Parts: sequence; C-alpha cells; structure tokens
Amino acid sequence: LATSNVPVWAAEFSDGSDVAVTSEAAAPVAEDTESFSDETVDAPVVDDAAEEVSTAQVADGYTVNTNMELKAGDWDKGLVFAVKDGVEAKDAKFEVLDKNTVPKKVTKIEIYSGTAMLNDKTVTFANGETDVTNIANALAGKKVGLDAYKNSKQVTVKFYVEGENEAVFEQTATVKPVDISNGWTANVTKSNGVYNGTIQTPELTVTKSTYEDAKFVVQFADEKEAKNVGTYNYSVEGVEADGYVGTFNVPTPYTITPATPTKDNLSVVVSGNATYNGSKTQPTVVVTDKLTNTVIPSELYSVSVTSTSAGTYTKDNVTVTLNATATTSDNKTLTNNFASGAVTDKDCYSGSYTVSALDLSKLGEKYDISVAAKTVGQSVAESDFTFVDKATKKVVLFADALPSGVSIITSNNNAVGTGKVTIKATDVTNTNIT
Repeated sequence: LATSNVPVWAAEFSDGSDVAVTSEAAAPVAEDTESFSDETVDAPVVDDAAEEVSTAQVADGYTVNTNMELKAGDWDKGLVFAVKDGVEAKDAKFEVLDKNTVPKKVTKIEIYSGTAMLNDKTVTFANGETDVTNIANALAGKKVGLDAYKNSKQVTVKFYVEGENEAVFEQTATVKPVDISNGWTANVTKSNGVYNGTIQTPELTVTKSTYEDAKFVVQFADEKEAKNVGTYNYSVEGVEADGYVGTFNVPTPYTITPATPTKDNLSVVVSGNATYNGSKTQPTVVVTDKLTNTVIPSELYSVSVTSTSAGTYTKDNVTVTLNATATTSDNKTLTNNFASGAVTDKDCYSGSYTVSALDLSKLGEKYDISVAAKTVGQSVAESDFTFVDKATKKVVLFADALPSGVSIITSNNNAVGTGKVTIKATDVTNTNIT
C-alpha cells in the first residue's frame, strides 16, 4: 500500500565516488567532497517506481567534504543524517570549506518541505559546530512531521555557516508514510455492542512506541459492515492521505449481541379473522424491527394464544416467542437480532382479531378434497384424505386442516360403486364447529 516519493541523485560525479568538483578553478580538489554552482536546481521529479535516494546542493564558493547523506524515512521519525551506504559509521565526515579551503562552523540548519520552512524545525548552534556526530544528533531530534509528508513528500535541510546569510549546503530526501503493518499494536477498548439497528465499529487505537497514534479505517473480513447480531473479524488499514499505509489483522473480533425486545425497538401487530382450528387457531401476526423498519421472518418466532374459541380478542390473547436462529425452506440460516424467548413487554403488542367457528359445509371453499379408493366394507380414515389449499396449492395434512373434535362417517360402502364419506362435529353442542 505504500507509495514512495523518490528524488534522484543530482551531484555531478564522473563515477560513483565522493570526489568533489569545486566551483573555483584555483581551489584544490578535496577527497569526498561535493560542490555545486549557485544556479537554481529544479527539485527532483518524484517517481513512485524510482529508487529512493537523496539530492544535494552546495553554494558557489564552498566545498563540502562529506560522506554523509540525508536518508529517506517516514514522517514520524527524526531526521536521519548518516553515512552513505557502504561507509562505516566510524568514518563519518562532514566539513564545509570556503573558497580558501578554510573550515567553517555550521551555525544553523533549517528544515523545509518544498519551499516552505517547517514550523519549529530549526537547529541552531550558538558557538558553531563542526562535529558530524553532534550535527547528526541535532537533526535526529527534529521529527520530520506530517506537514512535510502532506506538502511535498520531501524534506530539505539547509546548512548555514558563520558569516553567511544564505545556505551554503542543502540535501533533500523522500518523506514516506508510516507503515502500520510493521510492529504496530491494536489497543481495543470496545470489542462488542448490543444490536441497535445501526452500523457499529470497534473502538481502538493503533500505536507504536515513540510514534503518534495512527490514522486508520476498519475493514471487516467477511462483511462490508457490522450491523446485525454476529461475530466480525476485522483488520485496520492506514489512511494514506493522513500519512499512514499498511494493514494488519486485529486478533479480537467485534461481537454484536441481541437486543432485549421493548416497545421502542419491536412491534407485534395482530389482526385478521381466523377460523377455529383447535390449538392451531391463530391470528395474522406481523413482527417488525422498529430500529430498521423491517419485518422479521416468521421462521424466527412462534405464536401462541390463550384461547382458541370462536370470539373477538385483543392483543392480550397473543404471545410471540422469538427464536435465536432458524433455517428457511431453502436451507438459509437466519439469525435473530432480538433476544430469544417470549416477548413479555405488552406495550410491544397492538391490534385485535376475531375467531369464527369452523363451518364444515364450507371446507370445499378453501380446499380441493379427494379420498383414496377403498374396498367393499372398508371405512375411510384420515390418511385417505388429500387436502390441497386452493390459495397456496400446497398439500395439507388432515390433522392440520381440521381440529380434533370431528368424526369421519363412511356410508354406502357395502357394495362396489361409489361410497360416501362425511365429516361432522363429534359433539353437536360444540359451538366452535358447525
């Protein structure tokens, strides 16, 4: 995820050595020096595919005898002014010589991003400084800062010497985003929540010793968002615009637990005109998640009633019991966002309904009914009936279509031909079956 912002090496050398080219014809050539005219040198073009190296400039009339360079680094670290690759630290050298080859003390170093000097990023040496270790340590104490990354993704250090108001030497290096995939830690302060109908995210910080807390986004592994009851694995990804890249998995998942049903989050609406069918007598019930205004699938709850007799009933005759999970007819698993068990808050319920007596004479209005062939003398049993619901075209068992309390009467079955079967109430005084 990281992008690199890469200047190219701009010193004029005949080969890969550190031999300087002086700007004064009479000046001696010093080993391991860098010399440039004071002509304007364009800032290097940043190429993400290029190698990350430093650029350097030396003012006219000065020579810098050095094997040091400003190293590319991320913005949340101090500046790294160190020996070039292949040079041992003990051999570090940095010396500014004027046109008479007189060593000059460094009095000030200013730190820029592009053309803008960074706030509170000036190093001063009251008595001047020539020791390369002290200079490197002073720069190490100056964190590059996010502004440098956002401004130009480069940082430039300008060296001033005694008696000069203009910089005599400068070096530029790449400023990179901080990569959180290496050695960073997720400190989770909230790893669970109760279902509330909205998208939830874990609460955490991403930290590393000596660094500022990272700016990041949460990426869930299997879902785009965490909203419903369940367990969610996730990772954090650095926000490049804010100076961070990289990603890593957080070991603690985020969990959303079911909500307790209340009048504020769940509604149960009862309605309709049911026909008496014994213990299977039920009104029309619609259970709605008020937090998202969605109807809860009927597989996730069951309905029971206090009384099934013919009559008029209020909501108080109904109890809905929620299931934690369910499997649909096409084998999909459903999870309830509300706690399993009976919905006891009666303020969740509303509506009323009626139950009409079962009129056996109108059974053919709801079902197509057929009876299996029988031999002479045989009586028709429940298993010989086939009920097909005219509305749904589904086959319904006798015990589901009719309540207990009915009898099957077989007649005209003493000879080959067409027999007769009658369904009637067992108890003629039963007002629920007519």
